Amino acid sequence: MLKRTQQEIKARYEARAGGHKFFEGGEYLRFLTWENAYSYLSADVEEKNWKVTKDDPIKLVKREVNFAWGEINDETPVPDRIERMLAWLWLAKETKLLAKVEKEYDLCSLDYERTILRTICTHFDWKEKDEGRT
Repeated sequence: MLKRTQQEIKARYEARAGGHKFFEGGEYLRFLTWENAYSYLSADVEEKNWKVTKDDPIKLVKREVNFAWGEINDETPVPDRIERMLAWLWLAKETKLLAKVEKEYDLCSLDYERTILRTICTHFDWKEKDEGRT
């Protein structure tokens, strides 16, 4: 469930968009109404085509974790998936988990993506799908 106001989301987008976490910023826009998003959108986006997502951020995280395990097990990097999850965790006010994930992401250790997915799975008591290939 979305636990942030339009003003909070807008402020977060302004603070985070354009930084080194490229994919994170775009996720905030999806949760903004037209009135709050239009000034950040390209001129070809029309109000009649704008749809605010009603997706539950935690369900988005779970779906993304499942995709990310598959890619990591195939030795494909997933920083874009991790960045999207940062936004969704913030939107869901999972602040303690977000702090752990951001710290690991910013450290960018050798196996940070697996560590982040394990951290998320442990937090939500989700089954890990790590095949152990590194």
